[in-house]
Formats: sequence, structure tokens, C-alpha cells
Amino acid sequence: MLALHTISLVAAEVRLQLSPRLAVTDRLTFERLRAGVALTGLGPELFTVARGHAGLSLTTYASSECDVVLGEAWVWLNREAWPEFVAGDVPRSIATVAHELGHVALHAEEVDGLEDTDAETDHDRRMDREAWTFAAHLLIPDQALHRLSRLRADELGKRFGVSAMMAGKRMEEFKNSR
Repeated sequence: MLALHTISLVAAEVRLQLSPRLAVTDRLTFERLRAGVALTGLGPELFTVARGHAGLSLTTYASSECDVVLGEAWVWLNREAWPEFVAGDVPRSIATVAHELGHVALHAEEVDGLEDTDAETDHDRRMDREAWTFAAHLLIPDQALHRLSRLRADELGKRFGVSAMMAGKRMEEFKNSR
């Protein structure tokens, strides 16, 4: 199990790679999450890109696939998720892509070479918890919570393009870690 501090550091590094000049109190743009990023210094160097996958089952909203030999990773979104993600303001899509980037950044060697893109449903609970924690830290960094501590969960969610539920859980985790 990865320590919370480790997950937070990896999320901060990925956020910096996605948008080097982005203020911690600003949201990541959809374009940066969609366009692809070379995740470096996090184990195997991987060029990661989010794409639609017409063959992905509607019961699987998204999935990750890594090929550490080729240095490539893909975040696949099903045919319902991709238009939502492209539209831009759907908290579920942005959180899901961040979650899948978490699998790439934290678990690349564990998901390397998955042949079945529906395998996301078979990942163990530990990897999913870590990927969701990563997503929350990527989208709402600790520094932002410290600076914006007066905001309510719904206000924080709107500011960062995530659901009020994700923002509330992130706020609670931040308070408990202090």
C-alpha cells in the first residue's frame, strides 16, 4: 500500500508536468488532460494519452493500458464517456481520467500489457483506492486546500471541476492529515 504522502507527491509531480505554470488554486484544463503527457521520473517513462474507445463496454466507463517497453500508456473512455469528456464540464469525466492517470503513474508495471480493456473491473481494491486518492490530489492539491480553506465543498468542486462529493472527501482527508 502506498503512503498518502507518496501519492500526494506523485500527483503534484504529474500536475506540474501537465501544466508547469498552473497555480495550485487553478483547475487543470481539459485540453491538458486530453492531449497527453510524458510522465517522467515516476518509474518507467510513459507517454500517456486519453482517447475514446468504441469497443469498450458501456459498463466500463474508462480503463488504463500501459506498455512499459514501448513507453506508452492509454486512458480509454467508452463511447458514452468520451463525448462527455470532450464537452469539457462533466465532473465525472475529469475525475475518471485523473483516476486512470493515477493507475498509469502509480501502477504502470501492474497494468502493463493488459489485453482486455475491460480489466479495470478486475483491479484490486488497493489500486483503485490509490488511483482515486491520486485523482483527488491531482485535481485539488494540498496547497489549494490550505489557501482556500474557507470554501464549502460545492464551491471547491466548482472551482476545480469536480463533484461536491469528491471535493468534500478531499477536504475531510486534508483536515484529518493535519
